[in-house]
This record gives sequence, structure tokens and C-alpha cells, in this order.
Amino acid sequence: MKKNAFTRFVATGALMAGLPFVSYAQSPNPPETTLEAPTHAQEEVLALYSDTYTVADDMPTLVGTEFSEVKIGDNNVWHVKIGSGSDPCYLEFTEPLDLSDYNTFFIDVYAVEKNAFNFRIRLNGASSPNQLQLQVNTGWNRLEFDLNDFNLLSVVPDLTQVTKINFVGEGARTIYIDNVYACKARYSALETIPTTQAPTPTQQASDVLAIFSDVYEDEIGAQLDASTVGDPAAIKVLYYGDEADKMIFIKNGKTGNGGLNFNSAVDITPYDSLHFDIYSIGNSIPMRVKIAGISNQGTLLRAETEDAWNAMDVAIADWQAKLKDTDNPDLINVQTGGFWLFQATGFERTFFLDNVFFYKTRTETGPGTGIASLSAQDQVAVSTQGNTVMLSSDVAMESIQVYSLSGQHVMTLQDAGQSAIVSLEAEQAGIYLFNVALANGETVVKKILNM
Repeated sequence: MKKNAFTRFVATGALMAGLPFVSYAQSPNPPETTLEAPTHAQEEVLALYSDTYTVADDMPTLVGTEFSEVKIGDNNVWHVKIGSGSDPCYLEFTEPLDLSDYNTFFIDVYAVEKNAFNFRIRLNGASSPNQLQLQVNTGWNRLEFDLNDFNLLSVVPDLTQVTKINFVGEGARTIYIDNVYACKARYSALETIPTTQAPTPTQQASDVLAIFSDVYEDEIGAQLDASTVGDPAAIKVLYYGDEADKMIFIKNGKTGNGGLNFNSAVDITPYDSLHFDIYSIGNSIPMRVKIAGISNQGTLLRAETEDAWNAMDVAIADWQAKLKDTDNPDLINVQTGGFWLFQATGFERTFFLDNVFFYKTRTETGPGTGIASLSAQDQVAVSTQGNTVMLSSDVAMESIQVYSLSGQHVMTLQDAGQSAIVSLEAEQAGIYLFNVALANGETVVKKILNM
């Protein structure tokens, strides 16, 4: 195998000064050996710099402020200094490179500094937010960037016209680089993908506000967001089987979370429940639900690991009852922070999501009456006497739906007027949620303790 015979090394500072290029002194503590050779088949690979794979003569030109090519044993590697700017060190292509047929970008990086930092790649001189990053530790690191993650960024590069690949660090960093190549292997860091599709939802389309689903035609769509973990690779869209069914992949750190920002502002008040299917890898996951960016004390759920999908349904009234007094989300205009999951306890979790939608709970008398308006809470007064709950309102109450705190529907009282009496079972002590639909179109939720 051979290196690129046309790779040239340029010191931009020397060029600007009109001086001949002089490489800088080799760093202390250089690597004594390289990583084991990569094992992907040659036909799967587009090699940019490697002793393992054949590199086309017209491949990259390396441009940077300080670098040289050195030998480690019989292997050639680049010795470079990278920084935090847009163009400290980059590969430049004479003709645009087409990476659209490749899924993973591999690069071996040896870090000299004795602390971890994020190694970033940008395409075509993109700005700082539009990059992929992976953590580099001291010593050799085999980094695998998923090229599909570029689709998650605010500015999506044209992978058919790649003219530059930037290598960016956090401040000035001295590193060694080997085995730079694109590969057709998909999601190589992902050990498990669900072997079955998520179950098909049974809710009627007229009762559903679809966010992410292959089942309902009028999906509003959403942008994947992993801003709290700072890595777009933490959340992405994958496909089951022959790409006929999409699903969301989320990999969380201990304090990270992943979520969906809706493509347009939506009114979720006509709906009383949230549904999503979750497939957990490795461990059961205690998770909490956030809607409209509220709240970290949201509904607690647990997705079990049985090599199967878990169907999750959250009564929005239950979620509302757990909000802090200072929380006042605008549920008529939900967009940013639309739907999020975050871990209730530590350890990294990997899981998949499918069929994310809000829906109206259909009862014997028809669909549910929607979720509570926080601004209308004072319109309904409640008093209790033993197991009897008395409600009064200035606006006629069209219906009163009662739920247990777990979301189970207990009873419905229709055409309650401006006053109503509800009797709870004495032996069924606990907290109940009263979902009151008013004649003016608003809905109020009241939390009642049945002693």
C-alpha cells in the first residue's frame, strides 16, 4: 500500500512571510507504536491518508500552521498542531470530493497533552456550531464520526461537494494523525439495533397530533436536539430494515438528554395524552418526560429491557399536576423543547424512540376533552367533605373526567353545569386528577386528595 505521493505540507505563516518552510521540532513523548491496522475492506473505503489502504494520487493536500510527516516504525503519520479557529489545519481537495455514498469518517489521533479534549471536524470551512466532535484522550484514539450526523446540524453541508475537511481542537493541541478515510460501514459504534419494528399505533388519525411517526400521514415533523450534551451524534434518525420504518436513536450521558423541537408551533391543548414507543439497550431506564421545556420533575417512567419495544402513555394532566408553582408553559404554542426525555438516575443509556404523538383519549362518550389551561385554574372552585368532592364554576362545566395519578380513567360526568358533586370510593385512597372542560373551550385540572 502507498501514501499519497502528491501530499504537500504548507506552513501558512512561512508562506505569508515569503520564507522557506521549516518544520517545527517533534513533540516530547511521541507515540512509540501506532494502532492496529483498520480492518475494513478496501472496496468499502475512500482513503485520504493511510499505509493500510491505497490512496489515490489526487487525494488531499494538507494545509496548516505547523506540521511534518514522521515515521513510527514503518508507518508514516502526520505530526500537526491544531487550534480552535476555523482553518488551523485542514485537508484541501483540488476537485470536490463526493462523500454521499459513505457513512462513517475514520481518523486515528494520538494526543500528546495529558488531558482530554474534543476533536472536531468541519466541512468546507463551516462555522463553529456546524461541526461533529468526539472526545480524545491522551494516547491513541480511533475516532468514528458518523457522516449522517451532518444532517442534524443547523447548516447541512453538501456531501457531494466537499472541498475542505477542517481538523479543530480546543486551543492549541499537538497531535499525530494516521488512517484518515471515509467508509461505507454504518453506525459502527452502535452495537445493537432493534430486531423488530415498533408496534403500530391504534389511535384514530382524527384524534392524533403526530410528531414523529410512519403511521400517520399528517406528521408535523421535528428537529432532533442534543444541545445539552453538546454532541449531535447523541441523537439521530436510523431506519429499521430496508429503510421503510424510521426511528430515533439517542445515546445519553449521565446528565444528558435528547429531545425533539417541533418544526412548527403547535397547540397541544386539544389532546390529553402523549404516546411514544421506546426500546432500551442494556438496562432498564428510569426516565422523566419534559413537554415545552418543563419540568425536571416531570412524569417518571421506566422502560424495561426485554429485547422489545415498550409502549408509553402519559396523561398530560398527570404531568401538569407535577409542575412547580413557578412553571407556566404556553401549551398553545409549543415548539422549542417540544418533547424531551431525560434520565432520572445516572449511567449512560442507549435507546430508540418511535411513534411520538399526542392524542385524545377516546371514551364511551367520545374523545377526551383536552388538557388543562393553567390560566383558567381560578375559574373552578373545589371543596371536599370526606370522600365527596364539590365543584363550582362561573362558567358551565361541560364534562368532568376523573383520573388516578397513574393516568387511569376513573369516571366521567357530563353536562355538570355550574356546580357538581363527585363521590369517590372510600377504600380507594390517594390523589385524583379532575379534568374539567368548560363551556368557553378551556380545560382546568384540579388535584384532589381522597383520604
